Amino acid sequence: MRMTDRDDLPGADQRAGATPDEPGATTPEDAPAAPPVHERWWWTGTFRAVLGGVVVGYQWPVLTSGEATVWNWVLAAVGAAIVVVGAWLVLSAYRRRG
Repeated sequence: MRMTDRDDLPGADQRAGATPDEPGATTPEDAPAAPPVHERWWWTGTFRAVLGGVVVGYQWPVLTSGEATVWNWVLAAVGAAIVVVGAWLVLSAYRRRG
């Protein structure tokens, strides 16, 4: 079964560059695997900071229009707190990694 129309072209299985038969060439099995994104030092804090920024950004038009209720302000404050916690997590993870 063909996956795409390009599978039947000559050389579809070959990649450009060094082949495993050449001296010094590495295969994907030889290359060190990068850790998954969620295990990298910056991921948790950055994700939280961005999430908090999105919450604040979503509330911003209502807050600046003068039509905001107390709950809009509460939600924006929670988003801002999440941004601060996320930034603190990134900074502390950066200090621990080095």
